[in-house]
Amino acid sequence: MNQALQTTSESQTQPHNNVFLATPDSPVDQFIQFLGRKRYLIFIAITALYLLGFSTVWIPGPDSAQHLIYAKHIINNTIHPYAHSVTDPLSPALAYIIAANHYIFGPDHYLTTTLITMLAITSLTLTIAYRFFLTCSNRGTATLLLLMLASCETFYRYAFQILADLPFLLGMVITLHASQRYQLKIKNQYLNLAYLALGLITMIAFRSVALVAASAIFLTLIAYLINQKRYKTLIFAGLGSFIAIMSLRFIAAGTAAFGLLPDEQILFDRLTNGLPNTLSNLFYVNLPRILTETTTEAFFAFDLDPTSSFIACLPLVVYSLLLFRVNKLWGFMITMFATLWLLFLVVDRYYLAILPLLMIAWYLPVTWIDRNRSAKLGKLALIGALCIFLIPNLIYDGRFIAQRHTANFIHEYKGGRFEPVYELADWLKTNTPPNAIIVTSRDTSLIISYLSDRTTYHKFRPHKSTSHYYLAGPISDKVYRQISKENAIISDVIYTTKSSKDVYEVRKIILSIAP
Repeated sequence: MNQALQTTSESQTQPHNNVFLATPDSPVDQFIQFLGRKRYLIFIAITALYLLGFSTVWIPGPDSAQHLIYAKHIINNTIHPYAHSVTDPLSPALAYIIAANHYIFGPDHYLTTTLITMLAITSLTLTIAYRFFLTCSNRGTATLLLLMLASCETFYRYAFQILADLPFLLGMVITLHASQRYQLKIKNQYLNLAYLALGLITMIAFRSVALVAASAIFLTLIAYLINQKRYKTLIFAGLGSFIAIMSLRFIAAGTAAFGLLPDEQILFDRLTNGLPNTLSNLFYVNLPRILTETTTEAFFAFDLDPTSSFIACLPLVVYSLLLFRVNKLWGFMITMFATLWLLFLVVDRYYLAILPLLMIAWYLPVTWIDRNRSAKLGKLALIGALCIFLIPNLIYDGRFIAQRHTANFIHEYKGGRFEPVYELADWLKTNTPPNAIIVTSRDTSLIISYLSDRTTYHKFRPHKSTSHYYLAGPISDKVYRQISKENAIISDVIYTTKSSKDVYEVRKIILSIAP
């Protein structure tokens, strides 16, 4: 592995090479030293920023509702209704955290305490991220990188949501910190390896894509062994990694360890029978999203036209790939996650997994310009890099804070998109039997399920356990065809609510033959 830096203690680090250092006494260096001296004021400002953004109102979303539903079934000791499907969380740690809050604080307060728990996880993530940055650089640079990470609108926004992505990032920064400590031989190496294992286990507990991070570590090890011509060790490393991965799958999936898990089956299908469609989607959908839309939204917090977005994000993409020259593990981490997004889906919150590395990638060219061109250009590069990044992110952070503390958050959030969903869920909870099955749209299915305490599907699936079926919301033609195949009768509209975009109409489905 590349050893980018060297340190004698974690409290006062000295870089092994000058990639993080500006020219001594240059404006960039003076600014960095100033941040190092004022770091505690920066820490206080970051704390205030997050306290301002905190609210006890749940931010609705399908993935968040998924974990809340899972937790509800853990609490009630009932079978999860979406077990063995893609909507079943493969890494249930967040659901158990929610359930623990329910057991400790009761049904009236568990949502609030879960949001507080997420804020505590955010605080721990930022703390360890700072320690990681400190092993890479000096105090001033670590403080600047921490400020950038904390103010990034994507990181900030998801700190207040009940999603597994930010706890997954906690595992990632532990892993990055541990690997850096191991490379620099900080303290006991066995403790560093145990710390590394803790990071991997944390990632596995919250998201199944932890194997992507493990693969990046494995590829880094392979590159190191090849460079050292240690081929015998390479063979044993390969066998050991295979055994470790299969053991982790056994822990995650129990007796189904050697069968394909749902997301693995999807990946297998996309790389075999669905390969033509996968390649088409890669080049015509996901790659353009990375280069012209999602990267700028996730990192810079602004939404531009495709051409401007491409111009803005291209330097970041290039800088990220250049991290291979600083630390191979960092380069492999970014490359492996980007590859996964290209094969599956590109979403802004997926960038959380590599945000600390993107902060480093965005900052390093400033010091390179300062050292290799001139102090004046370095100063301009620093001002430009920080303005392009900090100004839009802080503006969006402020907008998010204002939105969080409005009198009716659901009415303001995403233009009131979820307001009729709340009204619909409330009606269903009051006017349908507890064992009713609701057929609704894919986008709102899990949210309605959580809010109404009813089982919902975006497909029509008759069950022997009930004869109470309802259509609720905008329904696709495919669902109507499924209902017609069952010789079912659809009643007249019995309830209606609507937003500016969608109309939610409730109808009862009557089976001609009892299931």
